[in-house]
Amino acid sequence: MAFDFNNVFQLALAIGIPSILMFMFVQIRGWMKDNHKLQIDNRVAITTEINAKTETLFTTIETRLEAIKVAALVGKEDITLLKMQLLELQSYVNELDKTGTVEWKATKPFILQKIESVAQRITELENRYNRV
Repeated sequence: MAFDFNNVFQLALAIGIPSILMFMFVQIRGWMKDNHKLQIDNRVAITTEINAKTETLFTTIETRLEAIKVAALVGKEDITLLKMQLLELQSYVNELDKTGTVEWKATKPFILQKIESVAQRITELENRYNRV
């Protein structure tokens, strides 16, 4: 019996070409699905970033508008009253210094920092009021 290489090549071509075509089809289809999924993920990420940035900007604008509204309601009497209350608080702190307990000495730096912060905010408010 003679072995015919021609028949083997034809059989190999008959099996190989469809296999290669099927493999290429599966690879291209997978690539297209991955590419589509990546596009969707990118769109979602961009949309999320835009929404976050927009929300941040709107919050900033709303906060400023609220501050302007509050500043418009503040008068010279309010600022003077705040200064008087701050002076009362500082005198109370000075009184506590004289009778100072251990607990007071532990909380004093925190309280003094808060008083300084409030004094600075009152000064800023007064400067804004005087500019208007």
